[in-house]
Amino acid sequence: MDLEVFTDKKEVFIINPEIPGANKFSCDDIVMSPTTLAFTWKMGGLQFKGNYAEAGDSLYGKMSQSGLNWDVVFTRNLAVKKVILRPQEPKVPFPYKTEEISFQNKQDGTQIFGTFTYPANAKGTFPIVILVSGSGPQDRDCNLLGHKSFLVIADYLARNGIASFRFDDRGTGQSQADFAKAGVTDFASDVWSSIDYFKAQKTFKKNPIGLIGHSEGGMHILLAESKRRGKVDFMIFLASIATTGRQVLVQQQYEIPLKSGMGDSIARWNSSVYDGAAHRVLNESDYIAF
Repeated sequence: MDLEVFTDKKEVFIINPEIPGANKFSCDDIVMSPTTLAFTWKMGGLQFKGNYAEAGDSLYGKMSQSGLNWDVVFTRNLAVKKVILRPQEPKVPFPYKTEEISFQNKQDGTQIFGTFTYPANAKGTFPIVILVSGSGPQDRDCNLLGHKSFLVIADYLARNGIASFRFDDRGTGQSQADFAKAGVTDFASDVWSSIDYFKAQKTFKKNPIGLIGHSEGGMHILLAESKRRGKVDFMIFLASIATTGRQVLVQQQYEIPLKSGMGDSIARWNSSVYDGAAHRVLNESDYIAF
């Protein structure tokens, strides 16, 4: 993915030219001077600090993400607009109905906002699936760089007689909660609060309830099901973990450097650092297992 940087007075934007219509993302913590530029892009977890070249035609510095650092040079280029078709994204008219829903997580008072999508002419007790996103703050559509995976899944389910509920993660979309202050149990409580909401509706008392968890969301739905045992009829795991969280993180920290073009020795060193840190944390006296 080729990212570009665009500065406009005191604002900085990250641009992905491959995403038509939604390719400009605002940056945060911007520090500008006649010779330097620093910013963060919270959505992508990126940080940049750099200097302008004397000729004024380029910007060079260091980019960092998830503990990795690399050299970056931004140069001035004539942008060529790319048109990329995304035939999977749903288009109107829709043969189903949608309803905006909001309710409170009674455990901590967090307000949950989401979209209920259901078959227009459904008969009987159609299944209701709650979609749960993976790591990082995601809105209800799981909108990442122009891809709206949960919107696509909700569309497919509704066309096949299955209702779904997808909601904004804390701190995204309409949610006013603080994502940074939430942990696994908080995210799971949003899931079981969603179960409680639908079970409390007279219309849906007999409807089967299912959970779909993507990546880390698989952990959230497992915990939610354990808290609402007997109220969940089925669970589906999308690219979720099948080992311990420690093993997943260590493996990721081996594969990420490799995919970034670094050598095997650096990748092994990076994963060993995470393995050692995880070992230290797990052996702390105040460690709490969820």
